[in-house]
Amino acid sequence: MLQGHRDYALNENGREQARRAARALATQQVDDIYVSDLSRAYDTASAIVHQNRSFGGDARRMTVWPIMRERTFGVFEGKGIDLWNEDARRNGVTGDLWQHKGEGAESLLELRKRSADFFDVSKLFEKGK
Repeated sequence: MLQGHRDYALNENGREQARRAARALATQQVDDIYVSDLSRAYDTASAIVHQNRSFGGDARRMTVWPIMRERTFGVFEGKGIDLWNEDARRNGVTGDLWQHKGEGAESLLELRKRSADFFDVSKLFEKGK
């Protein structure tokens, strides 16, 4: 299922993946955690924060930025990838179907720009520390 900007909660599989990630990162030095405002991202980051010694369980040290959201898939959010692929082919996309920009979706170029904007802003944020 294409999730995009829809705020779906983690299912049991997602919660287990978050727990495994938290265990794997428990002893790693982590200075900052930036997370989108979607609950599945926040809950995953929270699991990491609560097990990581660098944070001492203090979730207030996470920085929540909507710009960190994953790619939006427009009218295809909440639908299966097969519908995205069919639409891409119907619109003449060959090869990498992720290059498709479905109705209301974010193009890869737009996603790259948004990602670059995040890194530009986060560099300014780092200088302020």
